[in-house]
Amino acid sequence: MNEFKVKKTEAEWKETLTEQEYDVLRNGATDPAHKGKYTNILPATGYFACKGCSVALYSASSKFESQCGWPAFNKTYTGTVGAVPLPGKSHQEIICTNCGGHLGHVFQNKSTNSERHCVNSSSITYLDESPPDLTENTLTK
Repeated sequence: MNEFKVKKTEAEWKETLTEQEYDVLRNGATDPAHKGKYTNILPATGYFACKGCSVALYSASSKFESQCGWPAFNKTYTGTVGAVPLPGKSHQEIICTNCGGHLGHVFQNKSTNSERHCVNSSSITYLDESPPDLTENTLTK
């Protein structure tokens, strides 16, 4: 997954992102737990998009309260989020498939056969408007 539609130089990324957004999206950093802008909101409508490239990632209806310390989602718009294996880890990194930005991590709950995307608030933005007409799915099956 190293060919992305959005191609910017590091200088261009730094011009369009705050220091924290750049650190998370481009360097794989993590927001402090329980401090993110979107951690404790559960909007009824709208969707969440990548802060780096504005592609729609998650519907508002896929967000849930998980007590993990970061915004949590249980499904994504098909094809917009990719999973990258982390050697020796039980979870995977998640990235935007459009720009390659680091979003957070996905954890599989084997007992319920469900997944939890723990996403950095710095890597997304919420739009209170009609979500795109896209299908939703889980990453892991």
